[in-house]
Amino acid sequence: MITIFMSGSISIKAIDEKVMNRINGILEKNYNIILGDANGIDLLLQKYLLKNNYKNAQVYCSGDLSRVRNNVGNWEVVSVPANGIKDRRLFYTAKDLQMSKDADYGFMIWDKKSTGTLSNVIEMIRQDKKSRVFLSDDAQCVSIRKRENVYNLVNLMDAKARAIADQKIELSYKLNELMSPKLPLF
Repeated sequence: MITIFMSGSISIKAIDEKVMNRINGILEKNYNIILGDANGIDLLLQKYLLKNNYKNAQVYCSGDLSRVRNNVGNWEVVSVPANGIKDRRLFYTAKDLQMSKDADYGFMIWDKKSTGTLSNVIEMIRQDKKSRVFLSDDAQCVSIRKRENVYNLVNLMDAKARAIADQKIELSYKLNELMSPKLPLF
């Protein structure tokens, strides 16, 4: 069974019709969908799946089950251990990292600013997993099939967004790490 990791920018307040069409294709194939429990696009995606009476989904949360923020469809909840993590961003990143491990492909909705969404794309391609990224400002999808494609996304960011990404997720370091060849030990 193919598993799709869906995520996106918390700032997005509506699902574009083109995104709905892509999601409908996923629903028709009855792929397993995993998504987070945050407000913003996670909640919008949950509501869309519920409206379509979609059952083949799981909601991931960081920490124990009592910490789930949104699960409008009463889907299975996957709790990702994170209780010892004090930093709020790192706490919620724990579930994203697990979803990237559990998924076969990613479908992200991005505002060209969100460091969390960009980090999810980077984590997927680091594991040699492809993603489709819907650019909310441009209303178009781009494919991330190889590591070099991440640069295309980063180049869409304005200087301020990129500086914030460098500060929050060490973007420059992640890009260098992503492109550095892994040399054999012997």
